[in-house]
Amino acid sequence: MLERGSPTVVRRTIASEAAMLVIFRGMARSLGAAARAGDLRGDLQFDLEGPRGTRRAWTVSAGPLRATARRGPSSAPTLVLRTTPDDLLRLVAGRLDAGDALLDGRLDLEGDLALAVRMGDLFRR
Repeated sequence: MLERGSPTVVRRTIASEAAMLVIFRGMARSLGAAARAGDLRGDLQFDLEGPRGTRRAWTVSAGPLRATARRGPSSAPTLVLRTTPDDLLRLVAGRLDAGDALLDGRLDLEGDLALAVRMGDLFRR
């Protein structure tokens, strides 16, 4: 679907509330080991661009025992990532390089850039 589907079809499919919940819960599970090991603390906020310039925020919070996901912005994000739902899925699936996405303007970061650099390794744990 990622390679053959048009961006509109991919966006419509994965931008649903249920699909986003699955994606962000998966991220929280992946980051849970880092949280338990003390390698990660704080909130990762994902601002996803929707139709007609709308934005939806999701937050993955890493605490001392586990990481959790919820819809909505963080009151004090450690790192904010701005992208589209289809590019987020491509990033998570390894189909889009974060460096390329930054250079192409498809990904914007704000906050702890050292954490942003480590995110790929954290998700592969």
